[in-house]
Amino acid sequence: MDDRQLRDRMNAFIESEYRAYVFEVGKAVVGYALVNHARTPLYLRQFYIGREHRRQGCGREAFHQLRATLGATDLDLEVLVSNERGRRFWRSLGFRERSLYMRISDACAKS
Repeated sequence: MDDRQLRDRMNAFIESEYRAYVFEVGKAVVGYALVNHARTPLYLRQFYIGREHRRQGCGREAFHQLRATLGATDLDLEVLVSNERGRRFWRSLGFRERSLYMRISDACAKS
């Protein structure tokens, strides 16, 4: 997607049941989260920390602040099976796998 498409997509999320949360260090934006407030438990759709701020504890701190802001004891999220680093990150914060979402398609069969 180009910048306009990404902006339109984010606006569509924010105009629905999602809320965006921005993470800052000083005056610098380091990342954001997109949370669906219509689901129970709350659903963390996107959690992004800029590359230059990763592996420095910013993601961990941002998640803890987000969880405190939300007052949430339970949260759901999805991580791609191929995203091993992301899976390790979420496990380190206490998340555990609950299911394995599977798909069949011609594109999957070729890889």
